[in-house]
Amino acid sequence: MSHKNIVIDIETSGLDPIESRILAIGIVTLSDGEKIEIFMDQDEKKILSDFWEFIRKQRTENTRLIGYNIDGFDWNFLKIRSLKHHFKVNYFDRFNERVDLMRILSPVNQTWKRLDDWCDFLDIEKKSLLTGADMTSLDLNNPKHRTMVIEHLKDDLEKTKKLFYRMLDCGLL
Repeated sequence: MSHKNIVIDIETSGLDPIESRILAIGIVTLSDGEKIEIFMDQDEKKILSDFWEFIRKQRTENTRLIGYNIDGFDWNFLKIRSLKHHFKVNYFDRFNERVDLMRILSPVNQTWKRLDDWCDFLDIEKKSLLTGADMTSLDLNNPKHRTMVIEHLKDDLEKTKKLFYRMLDCGLL
């Protein structure tokens, strides 16, 4: 069965989904000409509303979400922040509907590598000098900072997409 793959990454104001909020969600639908969609707003509820509406329209029975640490971070944030804002999230809740590249590449008893570590190892170009930790210090009311978040998110999506294709080509998926 051929899958419809959607690469996803989120940027947040911190690491705790109860204390922090989603700043932006980025996706690339690989079967649709790899168009990037960014959901970003001062209002987290609007971000989630737009994201879930997009997902409802894109969803088929063979759609998978692809991410780096999606099971350990992104999906948990999406579930908990959606719970706060009362959004239905029964999409992609079965384990085989998400592909966590970090989980596949990291042995159980070893330190988990960052996405940028794999990019360095595989010579995958990185454009953004920011990290997820830098997001906490940015003011989204500042247009320059908003642009920085968007560029960082696009770069993470591109790196995740390239890692996914490399793993697919090498038979790891």
